[in-house]
Amino acid sequence: MGKGKEKDRERGKEKRKAGDGEEEERRRRKKKKKKKKKEEEERRRRKKKEERRKKKKEERRKKKEEEFKTLPEILHLVPIYFHSKNPTPQIFTL
Repeated sequence: MGKGKEKDRERGKEKRKAGDGEEEERRRRKKKKKKKKKEEEERRRRKKKEERRKKKKEERRKKKEEEFKTLPEILHLVPIYFHSKNPTPQIFTL
């Protein structure tokens, strides 16, 4: 092989290396964008999950509150005992 062909081959490698830098940068930006999108999606998912949890908690609280409101109506029918660890009234039928 002649020296001219070897030089051309070397120049070709250098050009490809220079092009790879731009390509690498493009890949890096794309990867970063994808990661950011994934994190945003994860944030949305967590937020929805938290909202559902709060909603369920609120519903349970309202339900307990309703049960507690009906308590005076049945007070004369059933004795009430207070558990030492749990301050909410525990109803037991005798």
